Amino acid sequence: VNSPDVGMSIYIQSSFGTQSVFFYTDCTQTLSIGDIFGGVQIIGYNGQTFDASLVQEECATAPPCVPTRIDACTSGRPDSIEFQYIGGNEISNTKAGEVSGSSVSGYATVIATSKQGGLSYSLVEGGFFSLVSPIGASL
Repeated sequence: VNSPDVGMSIYIQSSFGTQSVFFYTDCTQTLSIGDIFGGVQIIGYNGQTFDASLVQEECATAPPCVPTRIDACTSGRPDSIEFQYIGGNEISNTKAGEVSGSSVSGYATVIATSKQGGLSYSLVEGGFFSLVSPIGASL
């Protein structure tokens, strides 16, 4: 169910395509730093942004090492999620979200909405945006 009560929707209108993204923020599915949903990647939550120190390497006896996912729901439903517009049409976490439309790239208008409302951003690839809930609420 693509409802703002259980998740977040992101609409991307770029120079070279249009895309709709939905992912769960109600913690029924694991949502992690580094997850990619279409043209956006989660780079942080609750003020904690992606940092090499947040990614723990799991190694057997020899490389390559595989990064451990940092779950955004470890302390309950997130209050804020930080994103980077990366372009593309990839999805790395199919249990937590879905993507429809074409690949996106270049300059884009990004509209992010949750149960707390929404915001619109004008971005180039590599640009950052976030959605923050009011004090005492969650996304």
